[in-house]
Amino acid sequence: MRNVIASLSFIILISACSAEKKLRSRLIGTWNVVSFNENSGNSQTNLTNIGTVSFMKDGRGTKEVSFRMGGDRLNTTPFSWQNTGTTVTIQSDQSPFGKAWIVLQNNRKQQLWKSTNGKGGVQELVLRKQ
Repeated sequence: MRNVIASLSFIILISACSAEKKLRSRLIGTWNVVSFNENSGNSQTNLTNIGTVSFMKDGRGTKEVSFRMGGDRLNTTPFSWQNTGTTVTIQSDQSPFGKAWIVLQNNRKQQLWKSTNGKGGVQELVLRKQ
């Protein structure tokens, strides 16, 4: 019985590491921000083709996004990032992207992520590989 539990634990650990590595390797590169949508109950924001986000192997990244949300915004600040097998966390000051995202679709050419804004609103981000 002990061997079965040890084997199952090992398989789960390998699977988790494998999913994490797969997502990380797919993210490396530059992605077009196809859409950024936010539903805050009373209001909805739908932004399309607002720029690019680049993920580097060393856990750093850059973004070049321009959009109108409560005024014109241009965001070119660098960020740091990390991931698990099912999430991506972006650390970036003064950016709507700076948060933990749940990865709903992880393809080589397209990513679909969701998160919350801390006020009951749900955000959705669609990225397409350049």
